[in-house]
Amino acid sequence: KQRGDVDSLFQLEPVDDAARANWGGLWRMPTREEVEELKNGCDWEWCKNFEGTGIQGKLGTSKSNGNKIFFPFRENYVSFWTSTLNPDDCRKACYSRSLTHNMNSDVAPRKNSMEIRPVFAK
Repeated sequence: KQRGDVDSLFQLEPVDDAARANWGGLWRMPTREEVEELKNGCDWEWCKNFEGTGIQGKLGTSKSNGNKIFFPFRENYVSFWTSTLNPDDCRKACYSRSLTHNMNSDVAPRKNSMEIRPVFAK
C-alpha cells in the first residue's frame, strides 16, 4: 500500500494496533463495542483525588462483579482510541471521550494523537 491508500477495513489489523506494537503478546486496543459495554456495564463517579494521589478522573465500578477501573483526566477530559475504524472512511477511527459528566464515542482522523487503553485478549 502507498500512503493515502484506502484499504476498506472496519477493524485495525494486529500489525496496525498500537497496543500490540508497544506491549506485544495478546495486548490490543479495545473495539468500540467493548468500550460501549464498559461504559454501560459500570456505575461511574467523578473522583477529584483518586486514592490520595491528587489525580482526578472517572472511577467505574462493574455492575456485575464489582471490579473497578479508573480513567485519569488531563484537564477536563480523557480520550482514547479504539481499534474500530470508521466504516465510511478507514482513515478515521472511533475513539471514546469521557468528560466529567458523560462518556461518548466519536470518530477522528487516525493521524491525530490520542492515548490508548490496552486490553488483554484471553
